[in-house]
Amino acid sequence: MDAQGFNSLFPILAMAGAGQVGAALALYWRAKHGSLLRTQIKGAIIPGFLGIGEPLIYGVTLPRMKPFITACIGGACGGFFLGLIAWLGLPVGLNTVFGPSGLVALPLMTSGSGIYAGMAVYAAGLAVSYLCGFALTWLFGSKNVDLS
Repeated sequence: MDAQGFNSLFPILAMAGAGQVGAALALYWRAKHGSLLRTQIKGAIIPGFLGIGEPLIYGVTLPRMKPFITACIGGACGGFFLGLIAWLGLPVGLNTVFGPSGLVALPLMTSGSGIYAGMAVYAAGLAVSYLCGFALTWLFGSKNVDLS
C-alpha cells in the first residue's frame, strides 16, 4: 500500500462474494415459485450485493455443493479479470487498508489513472463475477441439486 497508495489485493478478493451473488441468482430462477430456496435467496441476496457473502455461502450455495463450486469459479473469473487489467497497466485498489466489498466498495476504489477509472474497472470486475457465477451455475451447478 505504501508503494502504490492503495490496496490492490482487496478488489481481487472481493470478487469471491460477487460470484456467490451470480450463483444465487441462477438458483433463484431455476427454483420453483414459493420454494424454500427462493425464500432463502430473497433474504440473503441484498447483503450479498452489499458485500456480505456469508448468508449466501452458508445458507444457499455450500449446502448444495455444486453451486458453491461454480460460484467460486465465477469469483475467480472476476479476480482474473482484475489481475489481467492490472497486468495491462491499470492496477485498481481500495484507498484504505480495510473496507467493505461488493457495491459498497465502489466509491472507495482508485487507480493510478484516477478514481473514476478505478471505479469503472472494479464495476466491470463485479459484472464479470456476477455473469460468470450466474452462467456457470445455470449450466453446471443446478443439475441434480435440491432446488426446493
